[in-house]
Amino acid sequence: MISINLHDYREELKKIAIQKLVVKAVAVVIVAIMLILGHWQLEQIKLDAVKTEIAELEKQTRALEGQVQVVKKMKTRTKRAREIINRIGALRAEQFQVTQILEDLTLSIPDEI
Repeated sequence: MISINLHDYREELKKIAIQKLVVKAVAVVIVAIMLILGHWQLEQIKLDAVKTEIAELEKQTRALEGQVQVVKKMKTRTKRAREIINRIGALRAEQFQVTQILEDLTLSIPDEI
């Protein structure tokens, strides 16, 4: 007895080719998803490092706050002293000529006299 295969092999080849394409497409999608997840994980690590650095810098800023206050006070005192010196200079400029001459004379006399 002779058996005849009535099944068309071309249709099977087409099905296999379609299956290969589907597997390749799924593989590309899976690889893309893995790359995206890997990149996301890398960015999370960078973000954690930046957060740690920010916390450390804030700690250092708080530690220096006292010194900043001292510097501000010194600037305020310096500004006030400059204002006083400028005002004294202005008052001296407005003095009578006679008092200025007397002051010049007293400055030019040696200490022994």
